[in-house]
Amino acid sequence: MPYCPNCKDEYREGYTICVECGVQLVDILPDKWEERQQQLKTKGSAARRIFLTIAVDEEQCTGMVSALQKNGVTVYIDGMEAGDYLNTHGAFSSYGGDLYVDRDDYEKGLAVLTQYAQSE
Repeated sequence: MPYCPNCKDEYREGYTICVECGVQLVDILPDKWEERQQQLKTKGSAARRIFLTIAVDEEQCTGMVSALQKNGVTVYIDGMEAGDYLNTHGAFSSYGGDLYVDRDDYEKGLAVLTQYAQSE
């Protein structure tokens, strides 16, 4: 959501100028900038997690997570059915889920999943 750096008002997506102050809106308020930068530097921080792939069912999810973990990639799972947002390789949904990894592990994760898919 965009914010006004002057009055701190929050706007819906699509707005670019503050109607009160007339200034350009920003994605992050200046006082939150340092906090956000620190989050981006901290490995494992939710701010560093990036979508890797989707597992369509529990069996596929289990296989993918196992392959990633064996190769040293920590996986975060957003279960499809419930509010399991970003559990660290925890219980699996019977419906699968979205798999996320740390930004630094993204390329390695893709390589592992490519090899996993070829072995299936």
